[in-house]
Amino acid sequence: MENRRTWAAPCIAEYDKTIRSMVNNPVEQTDSGEVKRRALCLSGQAFEMHKRFHDRIQAELGAYGLLMPIKGLAEKAPEHACRLAATLAFADNQNAPEISGDHYVTAVALMDHYLSEALRLRHRKEPDDLRRRADVLLHWLKQRHAAGETQIDARTIQQKAPRSTGCRGSNEELLKVTEVLEKRGWLRRPPHNVKSKQIKGRTTWNIRCSHP
Repeated sequence: MENRRTWAAPCIAEYDKTIRSMVNNPVEQTDSGEVKRRALCLSGQAFEMHKRFHDRIQAELGAYGLLMPIKGLAEKAPEHACRLAATLAFADNQNAPEISGDHYVTAVALMDHYLSEALRLRHRKEPDDLRRRADVLLHWLKQRHAAGETQIDARTIQQKAPRSTGCRGSNEELLKVTEVLEKRGWLRRPPHNVKSKQIKGRTTWNIRCSHP
């Protein structure tokens, strides 16, 4: 505990110094009493980094993308990165004319951490046994997709999926396992399907698996 305090003390002191400097910085006002705001733009280098980060995020939000389970957060990641970069630039220099590439690199590193944590927490909510069974079903679905099958129905899963998926025993267990893969983006119900607890043979999912 003592080592942790020794390590943290300089960081806390620097944080306190930065915040005090911001708070004590005079605020310019307009004639009507409103705060004068100025634009803090991305530098040319930072803007190019922003475009690359945006494209990377979009690629991971595709049909087989890693970030599909946290789509809501991921879609706003480039915006959040800009806000973080602006905050870092302002903390370094309250009169900074623009956001530098160094600040944007740090902001992207922070956003990557937040996205990674969001994914970890999302999948952590799945019980270990359910996650294992979903992984087995996904492997089986990928094999069928590689053979040219793009859709699967509940009856086929119940009759032919590996027994270790637990989908053969009951409709309820089948729903639990397929719901995990729906959340991850691997299965998607066609528009004409209505979500129902009553599993019927005609209930189908599009298999959204890439070929190996």
